[in-house]
Formats: sequence, C-alpha cells, structure tokens
Amino acid sequence: MSADGGGFEAAERFALEGEFEKAFELLAPRERDARDGCLYVSVCRMLKKDAQAKRELEKILAADPSHARANHLQAMELLDAGRLGDAEACLRRAEAGYQPEQTGELSELHLDWGNLHFERKDTIQAVLSWRRALGLAPANEAARKNLEQFEDPRFEETATVNEMILLASHPSQVLAHLMRAREFKSPGEAQEFADYVLSLWNNTPRGEPGDKSP
Repeated sequence: MSADGGGFEAAERFALEGEFEKAFELLAPRERDARDGCLYVSVCRMLKKDAQAKRELEKILAADPSHARANHLQAMELLDAGRLGDAEACLRRAEAGYQPEQTGELSELHLDWGNLHFERKDTIQAVLSWRRALGLAPANEAARKNLEQFEDPRFEETATVNEMILLASHPSQVLAHLMRAREFKSPGEAQEFADYVLSLWNNTPRGEPGDKSP
C-alpha cells in the first residue's frame, strides 16, 4: 500500500523546505508506490543515502521502464556520471511521459536538457533549454543562474544587436541577453529567433575570428 495522500504531501512539503530527514522519516517505513518512491529517491540523494536511492530507482524502473519521473531521476544520475548518451535517452523517455500540466517537472526537465547541451558545448541549445525552463517556472533559480553566466554588463549600454555581437565572445551571450525580454509562443518560435541571432553573428565581421566559447 502506498503512503496515504496526507503522508506524501507532508513528506513533499518537508523536502521542499529542505527538511530532508523529516521527509525521509515519513517515507522510509512505508510501502511505496512509484510516486512515493521517486520522492524517496530525491530525498535519499539529498541525504547522501546513494545506495538506498539506487535500489529504489531500480525497483521503480523494473516495474515501469517508461515512468517519466523515474527516467528523469535516472537521467540526473547519468548526467553527473558524464554518460551523456544514456542521459539523453532517459530525458527523452521522461519528456514523452510528462503531462503538459506538470510545469514544475517540465521546467526541471528543460533545466537538465540545458545541462546536457552545455556539457556537449552546444551553448545555443543550452540557452534555449534554460530559457524554456524559466518560462515554465519563473522560480527555477538554477536555470536563472545558468543563464546569468552568459551576461555581459556592457550589453546594457549598447544600442543595437550588432554592437552586442562586436562585444561578445560567443553568440549564446547575445541570445541569452535578448531572450530576457521576449516571450515565445512555442519552442519552434524560440529556435527561429536563435537561428536569426546566429545568422546575424555569422554575417557580422569581427576583428578576431574564431569561436571563443565561454
């Protein structure tokens, strides 16, 4: 039998407040379903109980290999281990399983997509993913901080995109800055804007050619 709704909600609240020991005490003694188990995995990881987290996650995925949250949790572990191809496969399964109303989970998912792209040195796609994460959940501070690394205070003093391009060392810096004040109706529209910025970058002569990616 799963943890009752009140028990799960209390454990989730404790976890959100950083009271991981209290969340663990609620979840550990119970027979857990997949929802409870995924929260238990996250709590165990925060408490450095890695062996318990690993066993629980393996159990969930053995019962349901397509479980969205479990695949997402697996992707996080694989990203940390540098296994990018395996992490990508898990992220795709998670994305296929999440529902549109799960904006918090989807925001976290796109944060991790951005992390994956960044590890592959595809900073344009990383910026797009982190910006999408923020659009889904403006309180996603990890995505916000990731985008801040591309900021250049000199951009605030420029009048045109071309001036930003001349100051920047990589087009992702320009893209991250320009996207701050824009809303996009779809990922495709955001991609079109990124392609436009990249086109401007490629067609703007600069004194020192070559990629100086941050």
